Amino acid sequence: VGEEEYFMLAATKMDVVVDLMGADHPFTNSYKAKQLFLEARSLVRSKDLKKLELALQKLMESSALESPRTYTHNTFGMIYTELGQMQKAIKSYEKASELAPRWSFPLYNLGKIYEERQEFEKARKYFERAIEIDPENPSPFSNMGNIYNYTGQLDKAKEYYHKAIAVDSGYVDAFINLAVLYEDVGETDLALEFYQKALEADSNSFNVYYYLAILHTKLNDRENAIIGFKKCLEIDSTSAQVYFLLGDIYFNLGQLAEAIEYYIASVAMDTNFVEAYNNLGVIHNNLANYEEAVFYYRKTLELAPDSKDTYFNLGNALYYLEEYSEAVDNYKATLDIDPNDPKAIGNIAQAYRILGQCDVAIGYYDKLIELEYQTWETYNWLGYCYLELDDFENAIEIYRELVRKYPDQPAGYYNLACVYSRQSKGNLALIWLEKTFKKGYEDLEYLYSDPDLDNIKKSTEFHQLIEKYFPNENPPR
Repeated sequence: VGEEEYFMLAATKMDVVVDLMGADHPFTNSYKAKQLFLEARSLVRSKDLKKLELALQKLMESSALESPRTYTHNTFGMIYTELGQMQKAIKSYEKASELAPRWSFPLYNLGKIYEERQEFEKARKYFERAIEIDPENPSPFSNMGNIYNYTGQLDKAKEYYHKAIAVDSGYVDAFINLAVLYEDVGETDLALEFYQKALEADSNSFNVYYYLAILHTKLNDRENAIIGFKKCLEIDSTSAQVYFLLGDIYFNLGQLAEAIEYYIASVAMDTNFVEAYNNLGVIHNNLANYEEAVFYYRKTLELAPDSKDTYFNLGNALYYLEEYSEAVDNYKATLDIDPNDPKAIGNIAQAYRILGQCDVAIGYYDKLIELEYQTWETYNWLGYCYLELDDFENAIEIYRELVRKYPDQPAGYYNLACVYSRQSKGNLALIWLEKTFKKGYEDLEYLYSDPDLDNIKKSTEFHQLIEKYFPNENPPR
């Protein structure tokens, strides 16, 4: 029988006693208080917030019927600890210790709170008092080891971990702590040795398999990591974190179907697991399942509304779905967090260009150049936008800058030929077209279909250029 079942069974029996005694019996309130205490105690280990709040309510009702005793104050401390109300937990444990100064449990719990708060000197004093009262309890020894580990006194940490094992050779936490210590200092073989000893002490310990699997993951031993994490799930099939870590391993192995399966299991166990939603979005985006990617990125943003990368990734998924206006909204949300994010700026420029809003796109291309994040394509599309607006002067300036900065890229030469053709400056257009061919341009099919060059296509000089650089081609005349 587990702890919860044990206390609930005791509470049920106490309820029978209360019923038999009747409301008028002088000890009814006392027994009713004990019944409520047992019911509360059965819920203390729950991680469910509603159950913990119910436990607190029952304990308060118990205290109203009968002046709280040592165990009641200690149980208050346990509940407040689980609820994260540490000051109330401290006061409750202190009251329990005051009423029973030779009881080590509240002292140990006070030590754990101060250890968690990194108030190590206070924690050490409470653990030392707990050890003095009950030297046969391995837990305070192990926690003393933790304090020395945290403060860099590794030899003292090892000493106390070994003391815990000397008190109880099956005390798994001490073996785990020793393994983690050796892992942290890079002594992997010793870490594996102590994890193995921990498994010998308890072959059904979730924590041992979990930390061992984490180590295998760090060592890139994915096969054993998978075995370890799956063993964890045999012990506790509700661990969202383990499902997530398995998803990560399969993701990194490129086994995306398995990764999706485990990430979905993760969010089934914890509907607020933001990293799992995000990774599902990334996978579906990589698989070109953009609608699914949008769904999971939006779930991520519900839980993490300040995630710059998620806004950007959502913008990309919408961009691929040709939902350019919504894509722009998400790219702009990226810029609200990081105003100089060059990728978001570039994608906004591209989206506005596709939407036909070249006048707006120009400002974003200019921003990229200002940030010195430009490529030849930045100049290419910026020139295109000016050309679309019939702003030939600026188009020429931008394309000349493209040629200057990227002299081996044919695009600048080609587009200058287009601008001059549209201006009916045939001689200049032909000069730049020949420079285009000299830089290796070969796409005649596109060239012949490009209306920007219509003004020179019928000229003799144009066909002479084609015959000079493409003698084996038979282009249409």
